[in-house]
Amino acid sequence: MDPSMHSRRTYILLLLLLLPLVICQAPETIILNPCVSKPTCHECIQTPSCAWCFSPGFDRARCFQPSSPNPQSVICPEEYIYNPDNIQQILMQKKLSETAASSSYQAAALSGSALSGHGSYKNYSQSSSSSMHSYSESSYSSSHSHSHSGSSYSYGQSEIVQISPQRVNLKLRARQSYTLKMSYKQAEDYPVDLYYLMDLSK
Repeated sequence: MDPSMHSRRTYILLLLLLLPLVICQAPETIILNPCVSKPTCHECIQTPSCAWCFSPGFDRARCFQPSSPNPQSVICPEEYIYNPDNIQQILMQKKLSETAASSSYQAAALSGSALSGHGSYKNYSQSSSSSMHSYSESSYSSSHSHSHSGSSYSYGQSEIVQISPQRVNLKLRARQSYTLKMSYKQAEDYPVDLYYLMDLSK
């Protein structure tokens, strides 16, 4: 047998053996790095842990994972990397009330209850209590969110603050969850009236 023919057959046999391995590893690479299949910046930044390189003349995949062992951030200049993150800005954060509701408010509550015909005023809390609540909001499109908390009331010279912060501005990345932490403290001799309002418009 011709030696060259034998070498050619051996080479073809090796290719046939290695080809299934390459085909099987390709989907695994996409699963481990979901960024490589995102052709546009819009799709890229909607994928968690992905960043976009907008450097002019960049000849590689622009969507990449900064946390990967060999990130393209080594090749793409930092000033050309777009990797937005969640941003929280506290607009109003008054201190939680440490004292009980004033006697003037209690008198006003009693008189208001009698005038409205709802019966006598009831005290729903005999002791001051505090707790921490966390709310997790997941956004599916980049947006600005304004959160208002109904927690501050003023009657006469006194003001009762039961939740903090009272106003927050959030800028959320698409499909990335965010935990907003709020402190709540119930004032003595004060009715519970807790609500929050979120504006998810852009």
